[in-house]
Amino acid sequence: MTLPNTALFETFLASCTVTKERPNGPSERLRDGAFDASGTLQLPTLYLAYPDGPLKLESVLARLSKSLGVAGVDGDRSIALAVLALATETRRSEGSVVDHVNELLSRSLDASFTMWAVLPARAAPGYRVRMGPTELRPFDPQKLRYWANKIGCAYPFELSELAGMMCVARDRLETRILDWSADAAALRRLYAKWGESFATMTLLDDYYHTVFEYFLRQLPEQIREAIMVIEAGGMLHVDETELLTHLMTRTLGLFQWQADGKTRGWAVATRRGRITSSHPAPEVWAEVRAWLREQFELEGDLPTTRLADSVRAYTSFLQRAQRHRWGGRPQEGFLHFVIALDLLLGLEGQSTQSVSARTATLVHRAFGRTLGEQKVILKRLYNSRSKYVHEGRLPPEGEDDEVEAICVEVLWALLAASRAGEVEDVHDWIRQIDFVTSALDAGRTPSDDDLSRIGISLERRVRPSRVENLSYDPFAVLPRAD
Repeated sequence: MTLPNTALFETFLASCTVTKERPNGPSERLRDGAFDASGTLQLPTLYLAYPDGPLKLESVLARLSKSLGVAGVDGDRSIALAVLALATETRRSEGSVVDHVNELLSRSLDASFTMWAVLPARAAPGYRVRMGPTELRPFDPQKLRYWANKIGCAYPFELSELAGMMCVARDRLETRILDWSADAAALRRLYAKWGESFATMTLLDDYYHTVFEYFLRQLPEQIREAIMVIEAGGMLHVDETELLTHLMTRTLGLFQWQADGKTRGWAVATRRGRITSSHPAPEVWAEVRAWLREQFELEGDLPTTRLADSVRAYTSFLQRAQRHRWGGRPQEGFLHFVIALDLLLGLEGQSTQSVSARTATLVHRAFGRTLGEQKVILKRLYNSRSKYVHEGRLPPEGEDDEVEAICVEVLWALLAASRAGEVEDVHDWIRQIDFVTSALDAGRTPSDDDLSRIGISLERRVRPSRVENLSYDPFAVLPRAD
């Protein structure tokens, strides 16, 4: 599967650009936290600016992820975003951008990948506990240093500092990655704009980091599966989340592949340890409140209109769902998101089909889809919920992000309907949603008044970019105060 060579995709891709300054229009923050060769200088955050048109960013990223998968390359949303940023900055000044992206997707190679999560605790000599594909053991930097030096890679700190520390190791995972060195002209264009050193430590490094994080996120589930019987029998408990997210944990990875008869590779390192405070940056808080005020005239925490009780109940479950996701429990988050939709849009004795239809009516325009297309997506998500609840089958990776985006759009519609004040209560709101749904199913076009009354925006709402709270990185090297 390749990206379709259509005017929509061509216009979208040609309008994307990477910037150091946050754009005024729609943008996505790329991964920050890149360090220079000495490990002390944090490079500036980069943003991907994209057009606000009929083709949505999520649709492009979803198609990119599928295209990567067809090519045998691992790809989720974050990997697709890194690929899109690199494709944007390596495109030719003339010719089709879609063709350029498809050429990049066609160039992949086999690679092996090893990763370690090193904890700030000494391991007893000879300690080894294997849990599925992972092993708890003392960290030995000697072999890693040898291979990193051989392929010309470096880590932003001295590996010997970690010798003998307890680590969770995942050895020699075979995968496929995109071959960014295959197009020398594309790399020259990238280096000409950003400089070779800067581009290497940011845009190129970002790709390998996102693949690294993709595999790192799989470790907890792999460990849980390996100790399932042991824990179910009440014999032993291993907190795999704490192992991988401990305050002072450092995670390391090394990609290796063959090219031109030589071993090539890429070293990655992240600093998982981070103390996150509960007070947001003042400018972020002001931006969020200003946006809510502009969109929904929301001055307090919750509205005091006739829909206030429904807003409180719905947002309460969304908050629980978000906290599950932020706490590393995406499946529980997924379940709470779907429950929130049922509580808000379900009436006694009605099926999930009715909830799906109402949800699709409220959100399909925001995602640039037809009502039918959105219904199909909701049906798939509800099937995943049913399999999770009745069969214990976990939702596919990424569906928690998908249902989160849908639930948030429903929240905006609910707040907009609350602001408009033209419905008596939640039952009246649902009745008018059903009216619009019936009109769309019959091929009729509802009036603007019908849409705005139930909270469907005539223009796309772009919520402020998600940002992290203020945080303290215990590994950061602070500048000396002279």
